Amino acid sequence: MATDPASSLIAQFPDHTIHLTDTSGFPILSSVISDSPSSDASGATLTSLTSIFLQAQETASRLGLGTPKRITIETEGGGVVVVQSSITASPSSSPSPSAGDPSSPTSGADSSNPNPAPQLGEGEASQPIVPTLISTVIAPSAAQMAEARLATWSVEAIGRKFQKAWLAEQEEQGQTGEIHEEEELNGN
Repeated sequence: MATDPASSLIAQFPDHTIHLTDTSGFPILSSVISDSPSSDASGATLTSLTSIFLQAQETASRLGLGTPKRITIETEGGGVVVVQSSITASPSSSPSPSAGDPSSPTSGADSSNPNPAPQLGEGEASQPIVPTLISTVIAPSAAQMAEARLATWSVEAIGRKFQKAWLAEQEEQGQTGEIHEEEELNGN
């Protein structure tokens, strides 16, 4: 029997906190147990870390440094390590190069939205924009930095699979919608 990749990942790194969200903070994968009394505080902390990561991306972009792919934070004395990364769609799966890039000229006027919809010109078809995802991995000590990086890469792989599935679903829904519109036009 095949195991779920997310469950397998969480089991592989039991000492690490693993979290994957979209840019609005909606959790897609999390090792935080929702029944735990500390889960509310942990969830709020993870949401805050996601928000700070997005702010760091925006700041780096505004300073002309580019958009960070990963940020690693190591606390003093060999304490906690946080590794965060941005999972953006590859150019082949994303219809717009500006999706999720706040420095793009087509990203719109609202710079607080790190994943804005691109501006479409006349005659351009509306394409689904693959959501940017943010992974957060927290290791309990600096001695586990290598494991945190491995876990981050695994979360990124799961995130890319999620994006591909999301895009396929959006395209399928779009094709279904086009078929229904065509049937309505033909009187069926």
